[in-house]
Amino acid sequence: MSVGRQTSRRLGRGLIFAVLLTMTLVGWSQRPWSRGEVEFRGGVPEWERDEEMPNDQFTFARIQYDSWGGQGWRGRGKWSVDYPESDLNMSFRLQQLTALKVDPEGTVLNLTEDRLFEYPFIYIIEPGELYFSKDEVKTLRRALKEKYRFENIVGKNRHMQEVYALVEQAAPSRSTILIQGESGTGKE
Repeated sequence: MSVGRQTSRRLGRGLIFAVLLTMTLVGWSQRPWSRGEVEFRGGVPEWERDEEMPNDQFTFARIQYDSWGGQGWRGRGKWSVDYPESDLNMSFRLQQLTALKVDPEGTVLNLTEDRLFEYPFIYIIEPGELYFSKDEVKTLRRALKEKYRFENIVGKNRHMQEVYALVEQAAPSRSTILIQGESGTGKE
């Protein structure tokens, strides 16, 4: 065997070894390593639920989906890129900086669950490549039509009802609408 051929074989074997080693290290780097208990809270402190009013608290609700193309980050899909750390951090900061009582656990929902209607705020991350199934579209449309109606907005007095009627009348239009009023009157 010639010297050139031996050199190319060694180079090929070395390249294969380097690729396998790199793949192994990348795989290991995506696992949560620890010595003992794994810390999934990402350094976010724990706090207690308000047991006196368990149904009167904000719950961070993340939407789980699998339309991105199978397994993603940590084997769970693209919906979980920053899960659970960002959910916990957002919940903790709301609890810490506002008067809201916040559920320390949060929840993960599929778009087809009826429980979706229990949460006024849902969080969907990385929606750019998200494709909804027919069932998901059906549930979301129902949520938007039923839950997020003007009648369900806080503000039941006559003046607010007049505003809602005007908004409902103007909503189908594609025209630009100018809202005028004094500063601080809530034109947003």
